[in-house]
Amino acid sequence: MEKGELKSWNDSRGFGFVKSETLMSDVFIHISSLKAMSRKPRVGDFIYFDVQKQADGKSRAINCMIEGVLALEPQMAQNRVEPKGTLISNLFSLVVFVGIAHFVYNYVNDDSVDTVIINEFESSEPVVHKRVFKQTTHAKATAEAELIFPEPLVYNVKAINEPKLRFPEKPRFKCDGRQHCSQMRSRAEANFFTANCPDIKMDGDHDGIPCENDSRF
Repeated sequence: MEKGELKSWNDSRGFGFVKSETLMSDVFIHISSLKAMSRKPRVGDFIYFDVQKQADGKSRAINCMIEGVLALEPQMAQNRVEPKGTLISNLFSLVVFVGIAHFVYNYVNDDSVDTVIINEFESSEPVVHKRVFKQTTHAKATAEAELIFPEPLVYNVKAINEPKLRFPEKPRFKCDGRQHCSQMRSRAEANFFTANCPDIKMDGDHDGIPCENDSRF
């Protein structure tokens, strides 16, 4: 791998030239070879690169890295499924516990309990537990207390859909051996071939813009 200094850079067109002490001439570099970098190159940056010889004998920098600049890492989306219903479940358990404790306390400490009446309805309706407390003969008044325990609430928890795998879209163009402007069908296709395919003969002045004189585009 070669190392050189970026001597010039055209930010609007996305290309420049690297000067290396080990090479006879400056090497053309295109922005497409720096896609993995976390920022754009700047004049004065030191670039690590491989050299690709083109059909016209000129050199092109590929597999480029900027010294001291981190490469982009693929983002990993982590889907977390938060537990649902935990708060409601805990609250319901607390209410039931307090109710049972109250029931037991009154049962143990009140020897005047006559009976326990349990009315059960259909499964869709709450079950009511009713206790009737009567005062002893020494009391001057009669009081009743009711303790109602509703049936546990049933919640419908919808299934959580697993995240769908997203496959990368098939690229619109591919390198298939074509080299000349006359073989291109659009400006976008010419740009793709210039940036990604070897032995291209569509950018004679190496300014990163192919087929500049083609009147079709």
